Amino acid sequence: MNTIDITKLPKKFCENISGGFGKELFLLGMFSGADPEVYALTPAHAKRLMMWLGAQVAAYEKQFGEINPNLPSPTPSPIQISDLKDGENKTDK
Repeated sequence: MNTIDITKLPKKFCENISGGFGKELFLLGMFSGADPEVYALTPAHAKRLMMWLGAQVAAYEKQFGEINPNLPSPTPSPIQISDLKDGENKTDK
């Protein structure tokens, strides 16, 4: 199996997640602005993802405290609609 250096991979800021499932697969849509990425996972892969993510969240909360899922992330998206509007105004001048 090849080792991948994740520090060298391109990164996107995930602003929202949506998905669903059928008998043979789970769909996971991860949204970054208007550029969604949709992944299909087998039920076994979905379960492993859930287990891995659960362990990561538990480790995070142990180190930094409980995450309130009802609050917005403290990290704003690096791309804001106000940035686009400012850019449009500068072009018009």
